[in-house]
This record gives sequence, structure tokens and C-alpha cells, in this order.
Amino acid sequence: MVIGLCTLEMFFPNLQSLKDKRRILKSIQAKLRQKYNISVAEIGDHDKWQKTTLAVACVSNDSGFASQVVNQIVRELENHKEGYVIDFKVEII
Repeated sequence: MVIGLCTLEMFFPNLQSLKDKRRILKSIQAKLRQKYNISVAEIGDHDKWQKTTLAVACVSNDSGFASQVVNQIVRELENHKEGYVIDFKVEII
């Protein structure tokens, strides 16, 4: 069993409240879960409305596949229209 884990810091410059942030994150999480069949959760910066830290996990029997899925997710979030990725870290365990 191989686990692909990615932690991402994202910044949303145009959000005005935590309510806006929750709406955007809920949408992002639902789309990623549906498209990639992965687990995703907000793991940091809960009280900041323009910044978040997300964790994405993919379980597979092939390390190449897990790495490919995680990298696709990073690219997709880098192209997100309402925010951008500040930093990310990928681990294949």
C-alpha cells in the first residue's frame, strides 16, 4: 500500500469573511473528492479568511499512480481562479 500525501498552503486575496472562505473550500473539496476519489481536509489556518492549509491523501498500490494523482491536484489548485498556492509539500509513503 502506498499513500500520496500533499499539504498545500493557499491564499485567497478577494475573500472578505470566513463565510466566503468556507463556501470556496467546500466547493474545492467536493470537486477534488469527486474527480480524483481522494481525501481532502483543511488542517490549518482555520481562523484566517484569506489563507488556508489543506491536506490531500491518495491511497494506491502503485507509487507512480499516487504521485501522478497528487501532482495533478497541485496543478489544478495552482490554476484555481479565486486563489493561488503559496507552498506545497508532496510525500509518497
